[in-house]
Amino acid sequence: MNFRIFFIILFLLPTFLFGQDQFNLKNHEWIKALDEKNKEALSAMYFDKAALFMDYQIILGKGAITQALSNKPVSITDLQSESIVPQDSNHIFQIGYYLENEEINYAFVTGWTFKDGAFLKEFEAIFSYTITKDKQNINLDPAREKWIKLANTNKPKKLLKGSYTKNAYYFHREKLSQGHTEISERYTYMAQPGYKITLSPDKIIQVQPNLALEVGEFKTNGSGRYILIWQKEKNGEWKALFDFNF
Repeated sequence: MNFRIFFIILFLLPTFLFGQDQFNLKNHEWIKALDEKNKEALSAMYFDKAALFMDYQIILGKGAITQALSNKPVSITDLQSESIVPQDSNHIFQIGYYLENEEINYAFVTGWTFKDGAFLKEFEAIFSYTITKDKQNINLDPAREKWIKLANTNKPKKLLKGSYTKNAYYFHREKLSQGHTEISERYTYMAQPGYKITLSPDKIIQVQPNLALEVGEFKTNGSGRYILIWQKEKNGEWKALFDFNF
């Protein structure tokens, strides 16, 4: 075997062993635990310092997530996975729909992390689905291009003012920041001379008339994957409500 091919396979081995069917299996286990309000099983699905963003409510930590899901009247019987997007062998993104009796109730996007021999949910966003697929005519290209342009000015505050909602969230490395001031303090690396970034979407789901989920690839000196949750402002402009990357 060609050694280059061998090392690529070795690098992606957990992904190969844990492909789309296996991720769907994990989510079916989650659905079963949710239906049975099995707190132990629900807790076992999440990273210790995971974040759940559900219908605009942010919940931090697997204990709080487990409690919230057990108390919330969520009715899910199946899922429809639209895309599995690997960042590397230990970090996977999944985007799709949660269904009740074959009807789409929610759209979701999940960031899975491989730890201690299993993939766990490190971040998940779940939003009520109120727009049918044939009504999805969203064009986020102008908003994304504006984001890229502002990010490449090396002025994080300018980026936040122009491309983020006032109450925007950023979740990275188990830490949540909210609002322009907090997020700008974590975006200081963007102020370095010569810093440049591009974003390329892999999959977009319009969840509601004013809300969309996006998974894509960013490229700077290296590359990785991101989740952006876009919200349409009253003036019709799309801005980032939530930003997540590993």
